[in-house]
Amino acid sequence: MRKPDPCEERFSPDKLIILQFVTVYKMASTNTFQELLPSAPVQVNLPTCCYLPLPHQTRTTVSGFVCADEGERRVCVLCPNQNAYSETFIRAHIRYLPAHVRVIYGGWFPLVIDTGELLLDYLSPLLKTIHRHVGRTAKFTATLFKEHALRTFLRENCIDVVLAEYGPTATKVSRACTHAHVPYIVFFHGFDAFHENTLRIFGKSYQRVFTDAAAIIAAGHALGEQLVRLGAPREKIHCMPASGVDLSLFYGADPSSAPPHFCAVGRFVEKKAPHLTIQAFSAVKRQSADAHMTMVGNGPLLEQCKELVKTLHLEKAITFLPPLPHEEVARLMRSARAFVQHSVTAQTPGNRGDSEGIPIAIVEAAASGLPVVSTRHSGIPEIVTEGETGFLVEERDINGMTEYMLQLARDPALAGKMGQAARERAQKIFSMEALIARLWHIFERVL
Repeated sequence: MRKPDPCEERFSPDKLIILQFVTVYKMASTNTFQELLPSAPVQVNLPTCCYLPLPHQTRTTVSGFVCADEGERRVCVLCPNQNAYSETFIRAHIRYLPAHVRVIYGGWFPLVIDTGELLLDYLSPLLKTIHRHVGRTAKFTATLFKEHALRTFLRENCIDVVLAEYGPTATKVSRACTHAHVPYIVFFHGFDAFHENTLRIFGKSYQRVFTDAAAIIAAGHALGEQLVRLGAPREKIHCMPASGVDLSLFYGADPSSAPPHFCAVGRFVEKKAPHLTIQAFSAVKRQSADAHMTMVGNGPLLEQCKELVKTLHLEKAITFLPPLPHEEVARLMRSARAFVQHSVTAQTPGNRGDSEGIPIAIVEAAASGLPVVSTRHSGIPEIVTEGETGFLVEERDINGMTEYMLQLARDPALAGKMGQAARERAQKIFSMEALIARLWHIFERVL
C-alpha cells in the first residue's frame, strides 16, 4: 500500500487546508492562482495481454455497487452516476478489477461514498464549521473544501490509484489526487472528447489532466486520435473498449433459423439516431412483409420516434421496450436475425459534436452471434469487420442501411455465416477477461 508522504507527517490536514484557504484569498484578488503542487507525468506503456481470471470475491455496498474485493491493491473509482443503465462499462470496472475497489459517485466532482457517507464528512469538525460559514460563499472556496475531503479520504483509506470515469471528472479531482500523491488514470468514453459544449466548458482544464494523469484511456482508436488533437501526449494514451462482454451471457443466436427480426438496444439520443434506423426499417418492411424490429431503451427522442412510427403506420411492425436487464437483452438478441444501429455525429445545437466511443451493445450483439448493420462512425469499425461480421454505411445513408438490412432479411444463411464470424471474433478480443486484463496492466504499470 502507499506509504505516507513526509509532508503529511510535518503538517496536519487542518493546517494544510487553512494555509491553502488563506493563500487562495490572497491570490484571488490578483488573479494569479496557480497549481500549489505540480507533479511530473508518469510514462506508461501497455504490454500485450490476453487473459486474466476475474475476481470471485465481491461485496455489495450500501449504495448498491457490487465491488471487487480481492488483492492488496486499493482502487478508488470516481464516477458521476450511481446507477445509469447505459453505463454498464463502469459497473464492470467496479466489479471486475482485481483489487479492493471503493466508489465515490454523484456529479463531476463525486461527493457520495459507496458506504452512503458524504465525502465532506471527512472534513474535521473545525473545517466543517469553516465550510458551513464561509466555504459556500464562492465557487473556488467550495472546491477547496471538496478537494481537501477527497485528499483525506484517499489517505485514510490507503488508496493506491484512482480511476476517473470521464474527462470532466478528472478535471475536478486532478489537483486533489496530485496533492495526495495518489496517481490517477482517466477513462474517456466518447462525448467527453467530442461534444462541443463539453469541450467549451472543460477543454482548458483537460490540459492539466493530460499532464498530470498517470495514464489516459480512450474507448477506441478514433477517440484516441481526437484526444491527441486536443493536446494529449500520444505516449500516454491507451485505446480499448470501455468494457468486455460476458460471453457466458451473450451467446446462442442462430440468425440462419431466426425470422427476419431486427433488434436495436440503446438510448434514444441524437448520436444513436434511432429515427434514422426507423426510416431504414420502413423501406425494409415495404419489401419484406415478415420483417419486425424491437427497440430497447429510453431517452429524449423516444416520443418523437413513437410518433414517427405512427406516421409511417409501423405500429405493428416495431415494438418499443423500456431499458431491460442484461439477461433479457441477451434473450432478445438470441432470437433476432441481426442487430442495427445508425450512429452519427450529433449536429443540433446543444448536442453538436457528440459521438460514440465503442458502443457496448454492438459488442454484445457480436458476442451473441448476430451480424450488425451500422455506420462508419467512431469506434464501430473496430467492432464490425465489413462484409465478414456485418455491414457498415456512411452516416445518414438511410438507403444503404435499408439495402443491407434487406439482404440479411432475404438471406438467412448469410446472416448465420456473419453471426458465427462475429461470435468468433468477440471470443478472441472482446471477452470480459481479456479487456479487464488489458485495463489492469495499465494499473500495474502505474503502481
